[in-house]
Amino acid sequence: MTYAFQTPEKLCFILDLMNGGDLNYHLSQRGTFSEDEGKFYAAEIILGLQHMHERNIVYRDLKPANILLDECGHVKISDLGLTCDVSEGWPTAAVGTQGYMAPEVLQKGMPYAFSADWYSLGCTVYKLLVGSSPFRQHSSKRRFCEASLGGQRVLQIPDSFEDSTKAFLIGLLQTNTEVRLGCQGSGAEELMTHSFLSSIDWELAKRQRLEPPLIPPQGEVNAADAFEIGAFDDEDTQGIRLTDEDQQAYKEFDVVIADRWEHEMTTTIFDAVNEDFDQIESKRRAKLQQRLNQLSQTLPNQSEGEAATNPPQSVTMSQAIVQSPSSSLSLTSPPTSTGTNKFLDHEDIPSWPAELLLEWWIDPKIFGCGPSDCLVESEVLRLGGPFLHTWQKKHARLFPNRLEIYNKNQHGIPLKGAEFISMLDIASIYPTLQRFNKYDGVIIIVLKSQSKIF
Repeated sequence: MTYAFQTPEKLCFILDLMNGGDLNYHLSQRGTFSEDEGKFYAAEIILGLQHMHERNIVYRDLKPANILLDECGHVKISDLGLTCDVSEGWPTAAVGTQGYMAPEVLQKGMPYAFSADWYSLGCTVYKLLVGSSPFRQHSSKRRFCEASLGGQRVLQIPDSFEDSTKAFLIGLLQTNTEVRLGCQGSGAEELMTHSFLSSIDWELAKRQRLEPPLIPPQGEVNAADAFEIGAFDDEDTQGIRLTDEDQQAYKEFDVVIADRWEHEMTTTIFDAVNEDFDQIESKRRAKLQQRLNQLSQTLPNQSEGEAATNPPQSVTMSQAIVQSPSSSLSLTSPPTSTGTNKFLDHEDIPSWPAELLLEWWIDPKIFGCGPSDCLVESEVLRLGGPFLHTWQKKHARLFPNRLEIYNKNQHGIPLKGAEFISMLDIASIYPTLQRFNKYDGVIIIVLKSQSKIF
């Protein structure tokens, strides 16, 4: 969820649009997934279940149809209508989807907790790899319950599967929770350290940096029925009128999720700035390359023998810097320096070998911001002065969660020390480029203090 707000008649939730479809739909298109593909989906689902279990939430409805994919192919667990908070007591209700429900869930009156989700995970991974539910031979709910509780289930695993895959499925689909994988006291860690998932880099998985095996087709409806998408039935709520007392109960309903707001603000600014970025950047690099080539031609020529005995010529940064078409260029420590990424005052610029200097400025991997999570930087106009009536030229850097505003020295180089503006301090952004004060292509940012940045 990103936002929640209300109208006089409706409660509104703003959720992510998962236009990649669900795994059940993609199974119907593909038939099965490979073992390596199954490992990816198992890993991301495990992390989702771990997140819920750490918050005392049992999911209780894990199945391919409830596993959605975003446009990049990463997993989101959906349909939390059957979740249960076990901090106030273990549930006993037999809820879930036939074919994915654990034996202890089916047993009337038996308390259960996280073990049910690990069993459902086994059923889900089995279906992804085999193409059918593990116990499909028990067609009726009654026969399924009898077979599960009586231990009469027959689990058929293809002989072609790797031993680690077989062990993983057998471990999850144990009738007895005392020997079931994930139920030995360590929860998700037991699955994450299993040999089946030994190839998973869990740090990358947590940041969604693993390469998904399936990239959903862009511009297509990844669903069996397009009419199911966005369908709302108002029939059940027709005729209901809310009283003032009803409205009072929802006075604290509105919410903004901070990191989602930050992401939206960052994306809006980044997209607007980069609308013409490729063309501008190409011209800037070409001109800078031309000037650097001129600089390199002024260096003394050395034969191979001379180069072996004489150190390379050094020039100071102040001698080498040329005025680029854009003043968004920042100075950072060179790639071989021991310092961290930082802005340099003119007086602090050291002397570096010319070859290193040229390599540093030309290499696109370290050009500009250097090793940083800075998304884009540019000149800005910021209202300043005692009464906020004076437009002051500053240098701004956009990060995923903040703006940094820098003063500049007489050479146009950003100085150390920045004013930090959190994304939560931003009231609005004009999403299209504007014209302001003789400047074209301007983004207008309005802070909650009503101050503006251009």
